[in-house]
Amino acid sequence: MTTVQIGILGHPVLVQQNIRHLRYVQEQTPEYQQLQMAVVPLYRNLQIAGLDGLLITGWQEYTLSRRLLSFKQTILAQKDSMAFWGIAAGASMLGRNNMIPMIDCDISCRSGHNFSTSILEFPGNLPKRCVGIFLPEVTFSSAAPNLTILCQNQTRGIIAIRQGNHLASSFAAELTSCYYLYQYWMEMVLRLKEWQI
Repeated sequence: MTTVQIGILGHPVLVQQNIRHLRYVQEQTPEYQQLQMAVVPLYRNLQIAGLDGLLITGWQEYTLSRRLLSFKQTILAQKDSMAFWGIAAGASMLGRNNMIPMIDCDISCRSGHNFSTSILEFPGNLPKRCVGIFLPEVTFSSAAPNLTILCQNQTRGIIAIRQGNHLASSFAAELTSCYYLYQYWMEMVLRLKEWQI
């Protein structure tokens, strides 16, 4: 039986929502039902060691960047050995000019208390459509040609992007019923884990 350890760093409410979404994907996906999955909120730097995946989420870039400061060196040291996913303000931390540069793209975050929604469609074999909630406004620009764009639309441009074992999405996935990206990211986590064995 495969054991997967996932850490979540961010606002406590969003951490709990992400745990629910990951558990739901595990319950609904036959291949994942046999997994031993440990999902833990991160409070200390030492908790990162041994993780297979790290999810970074948040509403406010400033608050999240202060929390990430103590984790930065440990995260950068393990950036090639685990799968990362930055959600909303967490995505802005992963841009090429940001705190933890992992994705070759300019990612900016315009904090505020406004939010908006947009219909999102993910290409693939099965129709994957959901309403994305954008809180805060995160934008991707100047993406390198080697990046995989998972979702974009005419209004917002790039919405979800991948580079190697790093994923970034501009919408607050944990506030939607959009489980596709959770399933996609879990697949990234498992493939990276298999490659390292």
